[in-house]
Amino acid sequence: MEINLENKVYLQIGFRSPEPSSQLKTIELFGVPGQKNKNGNCTINEKIQQFFDDLIVRDLFRRSSRLSNCSFTDLKIWLYDEDNKIRQENVGYRIPTIDHCDVLIPSHSPASKLKKIYVLDNELKGEEREEWLDNSNKLFKPLFGNFIVPPEKLEIVTNVIKSDRPFSQVLGSFVGFVDKVSKAGDPYVKMKKELFFNALIIQID
Repeated sequence: MEINLENKVYLQIGFRSPEPSSQLKTIELFGVPGQKNKNGNCTINEKIQQFFDDLIVRDLFRRSSRLSNCSFTDLKIWLYDEDNKIRQENVGYRIPTIDHCDVLIPSHSPASKLKKIYVLDNELKGEEREEWLDNSNKLFKPLFGNFIVPPEKLEIVTNVIKSDRPFSQVLGSFVGFVDKVSKAGDPYVKMKKELFFNALIIQID
């Protein structure tokens, strides 16, 4: 995510659901990187906004419309870096405090750059809480798959090269193939590799 560090700001942006059948109506993202121009106005790069729209927002709206018993209407999502507390303290916006009552959903995919999702406790009890937990897992767990980075070329090559052709020919053709598949199948590979957060904190309303 290429941003001029001197003018970098972290912004809040809101989205409304395009899904008429979805109970989930709005999603607010906190911590989206943008820039402040000379006039003092803040802007977000179109590709960065599309990145979050495709990998988080649109995916949640679409999935929530398929959960018939999900009553979530609004989500607030904070982008959070657990490995850099100093940077996180200077992002210019308040991050909710996480405690033992909140729900941790861990990633089970080593290749995902998103490692954890925290869902802030809603103080529900009994069956109501069980349903809330079930819907939270169904809605948020698939997000980890959206942040998987494809394996490096040489890592793949060492596992698949078994051929009578000269090694240089096999390597060249295979690396070319991997390049084409990566670029065509995932336009966000570079942005995922440079991801500035590794966790999400989600508040459900």
